[in-house]
Amino acid sequence: MATTTTITEQPSAPITAVDDGRMKMDGSDPTFGDWRDDLLRDGYALIKGAIPRERANGYADKMYSVLESFGLGYDRNDPSTVHPDKLPVINEKGMLMAYGACHEDFVWSIRSEPGVVGPFEQVYNTKDLIVSFDVINYGFANRANLPENKPWPHQDQDPEKPGFRCLQGLVNLHPCGPNDGGLIVCKGSHNLSAQFHEELKDEPRIPAWTKEWYGFTNRGMQWLKDHGGEWIKVCADPGDLIVWDSRTAHYNVPVKGEIDRMAVYTCFMPVTDATQEDLLRKKAAYEARLGTTHWPNARHTGSNAAVRNGKPDHIVRDRPLNDAVLKDRAQTSIGIPKFLVPSEIPFINSSKFFKMGETDSKITEERVESADFAQKPPVDDGTYKPNVQLADGDVTYLIPTPSSDPRDPLNLSKLRKWIITMTCATFAAVGLVQVSGLGALLGEFIPQYAAEGHGSYEDISHLMTYPSLFMGLGNLIGMPLALAVGRRPVFLGSCALAVLGSILCGTAKTYNSHLAARMILGLAAGQSEALCPLMVQEVHFLHERARCLMWFTLWQSTLSGVYTLLTSYIAAGIGSSGWYFLGAGIAALTFLFAIFMVPETKYDRPLAAYQGQEASVSRFVTAHAPGVDDTTGVYTEMLTRKTTTEPRELDFVNFKPRTLASDIRILNQKPDWKEGWQCCTGMAIVTFFPDMMWALLLNGLTIGVNIALGTTYGAILQAAPYSWSSSVVSFALTGQIVVAFLALPLLGRGSDWIIQYFARRNGGIHKPEYRLIPLIIPVIVGTLASILYGQAAAHPERFHWFAIVFSINAYYFGFVGANQVGITYALDAYPTRSGPVLVIICAMRGVISFGTSYGVTPFVNSIGYDGAFGVYGGLTAALGAVGIFVFIWGTQIRAMVAKWAVAETSATPSYNH
Repeated sequence: MATTTTITEQPSAPITAVDDGRMKMDGSDPTFGDWRDDLLRDGYALIKGAIPRERANGYADKMYSVLESFGLGYDRNDPSTVHPDKLPVINEKGMLMAYGACHEDFVWSIRSEPGVVGPFEQVYNTKDLIVSFDVINYGFANRANLPENKPWPHQDQDPEKPGFRCLQGLVNLHPCGPNDGGLIVCKGSHNLSAQFHEELKDEPRIPAWTKEWYGFTNRGMQWLKDHGGEWIKVCADPGDLIVWDSRTAHYNVPVKGEIDRMAVYTCFMPVTDATQEDLLRKKAAYEARLGTTHWPNARHTGSNAAVRNGKPDHIVRDRPLNDAVLKDRAQTSIGIPKFLVPSEIPFINSSKFFKMGETDSKITEERVESADFAQKPPVDDGTYKPNVQLADGDVTYLIPTPSSDPRDPLNLSKLRKWIITMTCATFAAVGLVQVSGLGALLGEFIPQYAAEGHGSYEDISHLMTYPSLFMGLGNLIGMPLALAVGRRPVFLGSCALAVLGSILCGTAKTYNSHLAARMILGLAAGQSEALCPLMVQEVHFLHERARCLMWFTLWQSTLSGVYTLLTSYIAAGIGSSGWYFLGAGIAALTFLFAIFMVPETKYDRPLAAYQGQEASVSRFVTAHAPGVDDTTGVYTEMLTRKTTTEPRELDFVNFKPRTLASDIRILNQKPDWKEGWQCCTGMAIVTFFPDMMWALLLNGLTIGVNIALGTTYGAILQAAPYSWSSSVVSFALTGQIVVAFLALPLLGRGSDWIIQYFARRNGGIHKPEYRLIPLIIPVIVGTLASILYGQAAAHPERFHWFAIVFSINAYYFGFVGANQVGITYALDAYPTRSGPVLVIICAMRGVISFGTSYGVTPFVNSIGYDGAFGVYGGLTAALGAVGIFVFIWGTQIRAMVAKWAVAETSATPSYNH
């Protein structure tokens, strides 16, 4: 009797009395002399006349009325109208799971019938019960136009949690004979369950959304038969109640006769078996009129939004046709726990309540009191708040909250995430070296291009500065496109463009063709700055983001450092064309590897997931184009906080499994051109956020100074008094490897440690401004390095060549630090604007850096190396100091721009909102 499920968390252990008198179903129970003996022996029982037949007929009439109320043409008196087009969406098992149907007034009346509640009170030996919001079931006699109902023998219990845990039930409303469809059970299988799972523990499991569902394979069915399991079709009259142990194998069969099957699934459990988190979630599910599985603690919920033929149903109903009014004790005592605000203590209207103990986080029964309904627990209110609760004591929460979709990038294995990170870093390294690593070779091109009239050092430096500008332009083009069509096609396209650009550079014969080819290369390499970090971010959680970006930068810096320092050596051996062709080969290998190992990382995630809030969120399971194999529809997910220590179960019912075919698909989603356009408009908005303007200026300055250093250091070291050979001048950048292995862990792991440390000191609340603390060291180092470089370049007779080498690599550390801190701060502060903020930082800084480095030669000629790089150092210090004000007033800044920072919706947010 499992229904659509979306919550897969592992709740904390509930409080259950040592011996509360409930039935144990383990052979130790006494003889009762009633239906309970049947339950003990057979695993199921038929309780006759739980509801008087007259009332049962009335409930069946209302079930028909629900179908006719949709106005689609269904008529209970015309069998030909039993057609999917004339009915609300009902699955092949006959379950009506959407439209708030499980909260119709007659359904609640059935749940409150004394003859229905009483048997559960007898089994559990308590009147303090909560009820499931389970489905209503239609088994039509005329199934000619309906999907086939294939057998699905199963038990609704985790094999790893043996013993009696749940009593399931259904109320039958129509005569149900041997040919009238309905429940079929394997008699006595509950007593065989432990032995079955021990002997068949190596049997591959049928994929399921939760461990609380176990499907029997052909081998399993044969085992049951061999051990005396007998399949029984349970026959019942209107008003009869059927109950069964959740360990009992069962399924339902279609109608073969002339009578429609009508049933309402109803299950109860003691409130003491539920945790406080369960009760909070249950209350939210009730207020949203959502359905659940048979588990009354609402661990899994259904949806009020249905999908017809792969598209959202045009019939929208999020409230029942006739909403129930829970006013008498019989209904409220079995329905929704009450809450005392502000402590959110769960209540049951049977006069008992359970309050939180002062030293124990579990629910304990301490005193008796009554209370009224109060306001709902805090849920998503439709606005994004970057200050999120990341930690609680030693507990770290997963933000964004992952879904139960196997294709959710957050659910990828650690190895797969590492592969994605390293692949993106490899592409970034190759692209950046091909663009910025040319500094060591610029001297080789002067004689060749002098004959064309482009022999001046200023002309040659354009081979460095213009590609930097086009890297920024590449971001302006690539990021909106990635938001519209997906990250994967743009990433693969950029890899292919990098191969083409490198080949064109290697075959260029003139200055103009070389410059044009390098501009193409710049367009491709630009994606390394925004798209690659975005992809890495999308597969990792908040608490691990800086560490993973550190590994990304570490591998990128190491590879680019080795490649760059060998540039002049490689060129001396195989020529500058060979250097380009080597880059083309690495880019081609990266492209081929990415085809198979880098899946789409875009995932439409509800706004509440970014906040770590508890909320009920209805949305599409996928955003794929119609006709692909994984368009499964709309569902409602009860978002609950998940921690780093909790196991996460995946849902293989509402979602398709991750496969090689799904991973290598180029276009995984229907293009959303509106999203791409909104990225462009979003960039214009985000640019004027004061904190983003600061991050943009700091990044633009540091990369511009870094390019200026890369453009000038070769000429300085090759000139007297240093007189380095052109074949070894690139070895001056060896220090970048040291930066990668020593300094970057400080910025990566150190940043993650800092945010968790300060979050715990701040009551568990993380503020994006905590990301700015590690920036102190890179700013100081960068300032001093720029000044030292200027002095050494202006007065080489006073300084050892190591001053030049140290300064280049030290400022590189400053640039990388500003880059990493700026990106992680921006993503934390405006995660649902991640597209625009990354483009602004990574693309516009290319424009700013072009302005900073384009005129470096006339700038140096005008005021000297010491003056020019002294100015660069002063600007680095000044912009770094502005970060102090951002740290202090960042919260107020974000509050000021909040209405432009995210769309006011609790559904799936745009990456531009």
